[in-house]
Amino acid sequence: MESNFGVTEAQAVPSALDDIETLMQVHRTRILRFVMLSIRDADAAASITQDCFLKAYRYRAQFRGECAISTWLIRIAYRLICDHTRTERFRFWKRVQANAVDAQEMANSLPQGGSSPERHAIAQQQVQAVFASLEHLSDRQRAVFTLHFIDEMTADEIATSLTIPVSTVKTHLYRSIAKMRKVLGAQV
Repeated sequence: MESNFGVTEAQAVPSALDDIETLMQVHRTRILRFVMLSIRDADAAASITQDCFLKAYRYRAQFRGECAISTWLIRIAYRLICDHTRTERFRFWKRVQANAVDAQEMANSLPQGGSSPERHAIAQQQVQAVFASLEHLSDRQRAVFTLHFIDEMTADEIATSLTIPVSTVKTHLYRSIAKMRKVLGAQV
C-alpha cells in the first residue's frame, strides 16, 4: 500500500535493524555472553560484540528475514570469533589468559532467591566446574554447547546460526555432553 508520498508502508516503518541502540539493548547481553564463553577473554569479547553490531548495522539491508534477528546476530558473532581465533596473536593470548573469564563473577550472577549460603556456595562451585570444563571442548563443541544450554537455542536455530547441518549440531552436542560428563565426573 502506498501513501500520498509514494512511499510504501514497509519503507515508512523503520526496520528493527535500523535502530542500533534498541538492537543492542535487546541482544547485547546474549551476544556478549556467547562470545565471552567462546573466547574466554573479556576485552576481546567486548570488542567482537561491538564489531558484531557494527557489521549488522552496515549490512542490515542484506538481512532477508529468513531467521530471527538474534540468530543472524549469533551467526555474525560466530564468524567474527572464527576470524579472531585464526590470528597468531590470539593464540598467544589464549595461552597466556587461559582462564580470563572469572567463574566466581559468573557464579555471583546466579539468582539467589532465598537459598541458603551452603546452597549458594555449592552452586558457585558447580558453575566454576562447568566453566573450567568448557576448556576441554573444541571451539565448535563449545559454541554448540553454550548456544544450547545457556542460550536455550534448538538444534535448528544453532544450525542456522553456525551455518552447519542439524546432524552436525547434534553430533557436536552429543560429544560435548559426553566430554563434559567425563571431565565433571572426574572433578566431583
